[in-house]
Amino acid sequence: MSLYGGLNKDRYFATAAVNAGYSSFVSTRTIGESTGYSGNTKAEGNFSAMNIALRMNAGANFELGMFSVQPLVAAELNHLKVSDYEESRSVAALGYDDQSVSQMKLGGGLNVSTKIELDSATFSPSLMVMGWYDFNADDEQIDAYILADETVQLDIDTVSGASEERYELLAALDYHMSYKGKLGIALGHHIEHDYSDTKLQFQYQYSF
Repeated sequence: MSLYGGLNKDRYFATAAVNAGYSSFVSTRTIGESTGYSGNTKAEGNFSAMNIALRMNAGANFELGMFSVQPLVAAELNHLKVSDYEESRSVAALGYDDQSVSQMKLGGGLNVSTKIELDSATFSPSLMVMGWYDFNADDEQIDAYILADETVQLDIDTVSGASEERYELLAALDYHMSYKGKLGIALGHHIEHDYSDTKLQFQYQYSF
């Protein structure tokens, strides 16, 4: 679920969005055979998470021929709450306590777009490049325990959701319909530290 608002004045603009969501995950952890463990080397777990996020963007629009060029600055706050869960299917399975991840990010980038006018609609292809810095990307610990002997407690070091630096590339195509609706498809690629992911997104927006 999301709420979105925007403000425009001359060539300048600002937008804000609040998002909240629920996610369900299925995990598989490989237990290294090199340690001498000879049991079931796959431990599986199911868990859920709640997320709330606030994102604000601001920029200016410059028309260069058939292209619109927009320098951007942005701020983002994210909080993810993961429920406690226990793995199964292995005597080396672990249990995990509740965990939280928070991010406080500032970003800057550039968006380039154009419009293709048709009789009853408009196509808008765009390409956006963004770089982010996370002020809350410190190492954290997750409390865990061995299910076979819950008196054995573990501290697992992890990164709080992102490394300090993150880079995004997003290619999108929007189809603006005449009755205040918009269909969109976007392909995004994210890079941070030694991790990257690619996402394909579909969306529909209606303006009241």
